[in-house]
Amino acid sequence: MKRRPAGESQFNKVERNTPARAAGFKKGDVVLEIDGLRIENPYQFAQELTVLPPGSEVTFLIRRDEEELFIKFTSDKYVEKRENRNPNLRRNSSVP
Repeated sequence: MKRRPAGESQFNKVERNTPARAAGFKKGDVVLEIDGLRIENPYQFAQELTVLPPGSEVTFLIRRDEEELFIKFTSDKYVEKRENRNPNLRRNSSVP
């Protein structure tokens, strides 16, 4: 099994009956971007998810095996809105 570079955010598992599973994420997917914002590490990935208001539609760029794919995701009740504690992590609200 290939090791991923340090800092990448990879799904180790995707639970049944979750928004991630419904959107099409699979075990092993590596998140590269959220709405064009480069994801540098798992902590940034988690932070970006916590600032999504319920019902937000975002586009993820992921790597699955050797292929890059876009996945549209709509947050729901599982994603809680929290205060953005790091002002350097700002969401790009427009998707080309």
